[in-house]
Amino acid sequence: MVHGTTSLRFADQVSERAAARTVSGVWTTLDGDRTWGSLAAATGLRDLLVAVRAEGGWCADPHRADVLLRRLVSLRAAALAVATRQGSRISPVLSRQAARYGIPLLTATAGMSWQRLAQDVSDQRHREDLHRADRLGELLDVLRHGPRPDTVQRLTDWLADATGATVALVGPAGTPITTVPAGSWPQLAGAFEMIAEIRAGGSPAVPDPGGVPLALHAIGPRAPHHVLAVMGVQPFAREARESIAQAAGLFALALQSQQAEAGRTHARATQNALKLAVFQLLTVGETDGARRCAEAISPGLLDAPNATVHLLEVPPGERDQAERECAGRLHGKALALRCPASADRLIVVEPSHDRNSAHEADTLARVLRQISADGPGRLLRRGTTVPVAETARSHREASRALAIARLRRDQSADIGPSSQLATVLDGRAAHWARNLLQPLLQLPPETRDPLTSTLRIFVRFPGAQAANVLGLHRHTVTTRTAAATTLLGLDLGNAHTRALLDLALQLQSRIPPSTAARAAPTLAELLGQPAARAWAREFLARLGHDNADLRTTVQTWLACHGNVGHSAERLGVHSQTVRSRLRRAEQVLRRRLVGGASSVCDPLFAFAALGELELELADWTRPEDPAH
Repeated sequence: MVHGTTSLRFADQVSERAAARTVSGVWTTLDGDRTWGSLAAATGLRDLLVAVRAEGGWCADPHRADVLLRRLVSLRAAALAVATRQGSRISPVLSRQAARYGIPLLTATAGMSWQRLAQDVSDQRHREDLHRADRLGELLDVLRHGPRPDTVQRLTDWLADATGATVALVGPAGTPITTVPAGSWPQLAGAFEMIAEIRAGGSPAVPDPGGVPLALHAIGPRAPHHVLAVMGVQPFAREARESIAQAAGLFALALQSQQAEAGRTHARATQNALKLAVFQLLTVGETDGARRCAEAISPGLLDAPNATVHLLEVPPGERDQAERECAGRLHGKALALRCPASADRLIVVEPSHDRNSAHEADTLARVLRQISADGPGRLLRRGTTVPVAETARSHREASRALAIARLRRDQSADIGPSSQLATVLDGRAAHWARNLLQPLLQLPPETRDPLTSTLRIFVRFPGAQAANVLGLHRHTVTTRTAAATTLLGLDLGNAHTRALLDLALQLQSRIPPSTAARAAPTLAELLGQPAARAWAREFLARLGHDNADLRTTVQTWLACHGNVGHSAERLGVHSQTVRSRLRRAEQVLRRRLVGGASSVCDPLFAFAALGELELELADWTRPEDPAH
């Protein structure tokens, strides 16, 4: 009968000389004049069975039992067999001590053969090997798929189950990261001081407060350490001590892996923030600052004089994967970042040396088209190639094209510059824009540029999205917008005024640097140009080809400043009918009318150019500054 288990590695076989003898011939009485020290000289005991009689009371003496068992451990004895009288039991003192030292304890009777004892030890060894294999298999399952967020918790659960003890992993700050059983941290109160000492890099001499079995391990190469604390209800057997040592090493690897992953996550977040900062500088025309920041991402990234903005929209949950694909295939030749205004969109800024190059033959464009084709439900659209300082315009065009493509799910057509009103107006349009923006243009650049860039985004995006695109707090956007509109004398709560300002900002890059005085035309005069009227007829003809109700609905909605309820009332239909027609109109006009990144400038002025809509402020002009 075996009274203890152990993880001690037994010898492959017992001595043939010992196996040939019987127990009855070698029983030794460890009492009387026989000294304990005589065992030290018995070097032949190494890897052999040791048989003793249970006479003389030594089994019940903790000190004498401890001396024997420690000596057997030093000699690597395979097991201890104790001869007892029929029906008697081994002392609990000896059983506990044997379990603590990991010495297999067997009972025998005089006359039992060595072969029988050897077989008992072999059977016990086999059972323990199977048990150890099961435990290591469980540990392998914890680590099979590499580091995961729950690896530390799973290791803690495994160790608590393997040792039957209370297990806690304490962080460098002294607070428990995980405990098993849950809520058992107060049970370790007696070890708090020692845990604190180990965290600080010390090593307490006796980690055994109040006689309670306790194992403490410092985790990590430098203080302050994590600390693995294991508190048992009885002395740890050798198997338990091995499990604790194995787990301590694996905790160190798991924590190191977590720290490395946290570092990689921080590095990615830093790079993403840097990319966003570069894009935001580009959208406000700060090309020098953008190029300096881009050097930290990829040297020479924005050295080209021109840029094209591509927008890639992916199904929910796929943006991270698409971002990795872009990073892997673009090789630092373009700026790819997450759109701050849309959680399902990537922005790619492609540098270009030739504004007239064909995108179909361009390597980066082909790569982006391949990425778009790699996943169902992906949409790719681009703006025109523009000077780097006008990146915001290419982004605006790409946003408009993507909005329409989303509605149509038709990837066949990009939006071209010829379909925008600003591109068909003649040179007098620049003087009109300068007249409207004059109070802003007269400000010093350090004041003017932030206000202008904020307005440029604000007229296109709702307030919250505008703040995200610019990387500013929404209160900052509100403050800047209020300051600019007060200076200009405009009310952006009026949809017609927003469109007016949108057109002027589109024309800003065409304003000549000359200070020669020249009268500015009115907007009505600009819209009355033959080229503008021809553009308006072609633009609105799309509505008529589909359904006459669409044209009437869009015209009424624009006249009502985008108010669906008022439009429905005037048309005599339900509000939902108006919304449905507007969505259909977005498809045929290729303009986003409702929601984020709306673009009502072109349809509004098209109706006005044909005399089908009366604009507020159409004849408004600002008195010319005498300096001009």
